[in-house]
Amino acid sequence: MGQSLNIARSIEYRLWQILFQAGWVVSAKGVALTSNDRVTYSAPAIKFLWVFFDSSGKNAATDHITVYQDGVMVPADQYVVNFDKRQIVFAAPTTGKITADIAYFAATIREGYPEPRTLDLLTLDDLPVIAYELHGQNPRPFAIGDGRRDRHYRVTIDLLARDKTQKKILSDDLVEKLVRVGLLDVTTTWVLTSAGTVDPGFDYDSQFRIWLRVEDLGSNAIQPRIEGTLGGTGGGADKENHRVMITLVVKNVS
Repeated sequence: MGQSLNIARSIEYRLWQILFQAGWVVSAKGVALTSNDRVTYSAPAIKFLWVFFDSSGKNAATDHITVYQDGVMVPADQYVVNFDKRQIVFAAPTTGKITADIAYFAATIREGYPEPRTLDLLTLDDLPVIAYELHGQNPRPFAIGDGRRDRHYRVTIDLLARDKTQKKILSDDLVEKLVRVGLLDVTTTWVLTSAGTVDPGFDYDSQFRIWLRVEDLGSNAIQPRIEGTLGGTGGGADKENHRVMITLVVKNVS
């Protein structure tokens, strides 16, 4: 995996970690789960990713998911949690009423700003959305006689909030905590596997490399990006009424 991908994944990891550390998490008790085959269960009422951090906010775990069958807690070794699809998958068909206590993030994080068609499909209940993007790199000589490069990466993070209060509080939390971004080596393991389950091989402390140098960190309110005149509704503009763009440059020597 190239350096740029490591940087991008490190940014994404830090954003999820900020949500967890700043309390952008909702704990739902006794959530009714539904299934078509009595094996795979989902919680349609929850639109956001379930919390995959352990209590330290570093490594991945299923600590924030507890499943019940007719009110009795089901041992965790009897099911698998697919975080990407927000599903509980049992090894065999089950009976009775299946419920769960689920903690989930109070925002969605995605790579790349949503296209107008995607914004049209979103509802206000899908917000807030945090969209990050890495805009290439600008390598510069580190020192005379040194073959390494001081690599500069420009990052933009768009926040689409539901209202003014959410926009202010969440953007302030992001800017405050983005002063520290760690570079992780995720060439072999990520917090979640390709199947959406916890990757037991991920270890934050062993995969942490350095603290990236963060510069030019700031935020600005952005007017809706609209087809036609300002104040229109084309291209999902109703989801952009409370938009903030956060910009920063992260640097490292390699």
